[in-house]
Amino acid sequence: MSASTRLLQNMDLAATPEGVSVLAVALFRVARSLKAKISHTVNNQPDALGLVAWRILMGLTLVKSANQREIVNFVSTEQAQVSRVLKDLDARGFIASHPSPTDGRARAFSITDQGRACRARHLPAMSALAKQIDNALSEAERVQFLDMCARIEAAQEG
Repeated sequence: MSASTRLLQNMDLAATPEGVSVLAVALFRVARSLKAKISHTVNNQPDALGLVAWRILMGLTLVKSANQREIVNFVSTEQAQVSRVLKDLDARGFIASHPSPTDGRARAFSITDQGRACRARHLPAMSALAKQIDNALSEAERVQFLDMCARIEAAQEG
C-alpha cells in the first residue's frame, strides 16, 4: 500500500478538510470495514455466495416473493449487479424466477428449498459474526447508536 493510500485511508478525523463531514468519513470507514468482513465470511463458506447474493437470500426469506426493483431497493446495490446475481442464484437453483403477479412485464423471485439450505449452511458463521459486531456495544449503546444514525440520516435529507 502506498504512503498516499495509507494517509487517505487513515486520515486523522481531527484533520478532516473543510467541506468534508467527520461523521460521513467515520461512517464510511466503519461501513467499508464491515462490508469487507461480512464479504470475507460469506465468501469463505461452502457455497461461496458473495455479499449481494447473501443479502438477496436473506431478503427473500422475509417475503413470499419480490420483483427485481424491490430486491434492488432491499440490497441497496446497482440494478445491473443485482441482475447478474439473480441470474447466478437462479442457475444454481437457490431462487426461482416466475412472472410477476402484478406486472406481466416483470419477473418475481422466491427462495427455493435449495436456497434455504444454502442459507442454513451459512447461518452459523454469519450469526457468529453478527453477534460479534452487535456485542461491541451494550444494549443502551446500541439504542443510542441507532438513534444517532437516524438523526444523521434525517439531517442529510434536509
